Amino acid sequence: MTSHLALRHRWPALAAAWWLTYAGLAVAWSLGAPGWPFAVEGAAAQAGAVLVGIDPATAAPVVAAFSIATAAANLALRRSRGTQRRRLILPFAWGTVLVTVLVVPDARLLLTFFQLMTGNVSGAVWPVANQAVCVVGALLTAAAAHTAGERSPGRRASSWSRLAMVCAVGAPLAYATIRGAWALGLPVGATETFLAPYTAPGARLTEAIIAGAATVGALLTVGLVRPWGETFPRWLPGLAGRRVPPMLAVIPAAAAAILLMSAGVALSRGILAMAWGLMPATPAAELANWGAWSAAPLWALWGLALAAATYAYHLRRRSTRAVVGGAS
Repeated sequence: MTSHLALRHRWPALAAAWWLTYAGLAVAWSLGAPGWPFAVEGAAAQAGAVLVGIDPATAAPVVAAFSIATAAANLALRRSRGTQRRRLILPFAWGTVLVTVLVVPDARLLLTFFQLMTGNVSGAVWPVANQAVCVVGALLTAAAAHTAGERSPGRRASSWSRLAMVCAVGAPLAYATIRGAWALGLPVGATETFLAPYTAPGARLTEAIIAGAATVGALLTVGLVRPWGETFPRWLPGLAGRRVPPMLAVIPAAAAAILLMSAGVALSRGILAMAWGLMPATPAAELANWGAWSAAPLWALWGLALAAATYAYHLRRRSTRAVVGGAS
């Protein structure tokens, strides 16, 4: 308990240090240093990227100022609770999290994660790695802001948590069904022409892994409402019967929610841009290939629902700790 509380008090400092480091990178980019992650890339535009093709001489100073302001906000969150200043800073801190998550990442981040599970490292390039770095910063700030704005420990999730859980399990299973069908060579939601590259031997294995990962994700989400999500099951040697540290579930689930939500929103932007004629359409955006473009709304729904279900899990575990602490 002591180590958990100590970590909670360190979130603002850790987040501030992260943002100051990134501000240093932005200053270097504004001075002409290599590594600007938002250069012109066709793949970035197709993945729904917002920050693409912008001039570092103009944009990097803005990134640096944003990072410094966010670092200052995180440091201000370390002060005593309940102050008027903190109530003004919290919305700004949460706003930076929202902006970072919805603007910086695009679909390449989640796609690269799937590729890495198959041993494919072709997508692990610096512009994509930079997105992962920014997601880490958003997670640190979210942890700091949540800790600073935390209310009474007895607060519990209401009936909305059930709907969130249904969506958080249903969306990945729907996605897994489509990709599993492709792994079997079945043209579900796709024309045979579009599906041809996905039915090659190696590609089928990739589709099977993606379908399996989505299914495992759905099963792990169930743990947010089942006893084995709070106590390690008996078949785990050395851990059986022990309490699951809440952060062991919350941090990976929150990171997954951010990846899914940002990728879903980014892909949805790209699909809408194609539908409105703002950019050349690809076969993946054709109505007949709904199994491909449906990933965008499914990922967005999955990420949003997983975030809500994770928050409900956090509230329940915090309430349980409060009851146990009061009883002792």
